Amino acid sequence: MIDALLEWKDRLLGRGDASITVPVFDGALKSNNLLEEAATFATLGSPEDLATDGRSLFVADGGTVLRYEPGVAPSPAQAGGSPTASIVYSGAPAVTALACLRDGGLALALDGRELRIVGGPHDGRRWDAVGGSRMNAVNATGVAPDGRLLVTDGSLEHPVAHWRHDLMSLGRSGRLFELHPASGEARVLASGLAYAFGACAAGTQTWVSESWSHRVRECEAVQALTDFTDEGARLIELEQPGLAAAGIHEHVALRVGRDADAFPEEHVRRQLEKVRHRIVGDLRDVLRRGFDLCEQGRACQQNCEDTARDAEFHAGDLACSAGNIQRRPRFCRPEILRSTRLLI
Repeated sequence: MIDALLEWKDRLLGRGDASITVPVFDGALKSNNLLEEAATFATLGSPEDLATDGRSLFVADGGTVLRYEPGVAPSPAQAGGSPTASIVYSGAPAVTALACLRDGGLALALDGRELRIVGGPHDGRRWDAVGGSRMNAVNATGVAPDGRLLVTDGSLEHPVAHWRHDLMSLGRSGRLFELHPASGEARVLASGLAYAFGACAAGTQTWVSESWSHRVRECEAVQALTDFTDEGARLIELEQPGLAAAGIHEHVALRVGRDADAFPEEHVRRQLEKVRHRIVGDLRDVLRRGFDLCEQGRACQQNCEDTARDAEFHAGDLACSAGNIQRRPRFCRPEILRSTRLLI
């Protein structure tokens, strides 16, 4: 019930998960003109993704993967001045994501619904489902230092080509999963993301981008929220019955579920108290706005009733005036004319 109230509150106020505003980018994220001022390297029909193995440049263009060798300059004889490229893959489904494997070969996402390895020692290996759910909108893939493939599936509800539908519905069904080319193992690292689009590994940390939330999240935190939800909920229910049912464990499951030994009981209690105060404050805002709306509704109802009474009063005046007009004698009536002749 509280989850529904919080969601209704966010949609009413247009904030939280229901917000569609774009935050102001500043500092390192400040906008610039680098893309507008960059020189055009090649003109392609429908470029989707690019990758490099440290020597060659690979570009996914529709259902074709092109390779540009280093030092190749655009040929004036070619249309658009594009450099000469060799075709390393060509097929019917469009390539929506591309990555170069460390031991050779390419990882290709085909139409967002399948990931296949082409070339190298793992040629032919493929995945079309992870964690019991089929791939639906694979839009980016990267290679971790240990050789794992980090793949983002933007949405389980809309394909890659219909990303606008997911944006307008504020979809939160994106996933991040890892694939092992050597063994073929696959594992979901995070789910419930606001259109995951791109991931990378830096040391022991893995970062994933959420497009609709305009942020980059650390995978360990996301994974903790996913894997330790049940445990966190049980621990919270011991202290605050009912808060877990409100979804509060999603905010503190990382500390309670993963590092229960590192945080004493008093620290957990203080964290829960902060969350409780925040929820209570939000509910008070919702109730206050609800009361304001009720008062406005009562005022509108009173105005409508006053207007109806005024209209009824004026209607009565009009009816009386109409009756007086009908009873008033007309000078053109024959009786009046005959009386006038008698007097003469």
